Amino acid sequence: MTLPATAPETPHESGRAEHPLLPLWRTLGDIPDPCQQACGYALSIVDLGIVNGVAAEDGCVSVSLTFTEPTCTFGFRIIQEIEDRLAQIPGVRRVQVSIDPFPLWEPSRLTERARRAHAESRLRFGLPTTAIAGADVAAEQRARPTARAGSPVEIPMPLSRITMGGRHV
Repeated sequence: MTLPATAPETPHESGRAEHPLLPLWRTLGDIPDPCQQACGYALSIVDLGIVNGVAAEDGCVSVSLTFTEPTCTFGFRIIQEIEDRLAQIPGVRRVQVSIDPFPLWEPSRLTERARRAHAESRLRFGLPTTAIAGADVAAEQRARPTARAGSPVEIPMPLSRITMGGRHV
């Protein structure tokens, strides 16, 4: 059985036992994304939306991932962390992690928690949050006293400041 990336967080209201995949999803939700951690965000691989799905049968667990970048430098570290943590769950005998490059990762895969964290960070640095899928533009405008309601905030950057390889472009 496979559960979508948006697995329910609580047992069914009927009082039945929780879904058998929930402990797997909760464990994955505790695994921090190394890049996000390096940037000061406490976001998990589930928050980032790189977990496509989880399946389990007879103690064998499979996890499908789509990294934010096909050449993710922390990919091996994330896979090792998933294997190590899921193997500690009682009843799990084997963990297989597969990387699925399609569909490509996009910001709409971020959880609401991740969207808020990125939007708050962008506001602290004076950057617009409209690039973050689902960002609350009205809240962004309220947080910027210099912005007029309904008008975009532009950050001027003279072309003379753009450099490539130490040379001005």
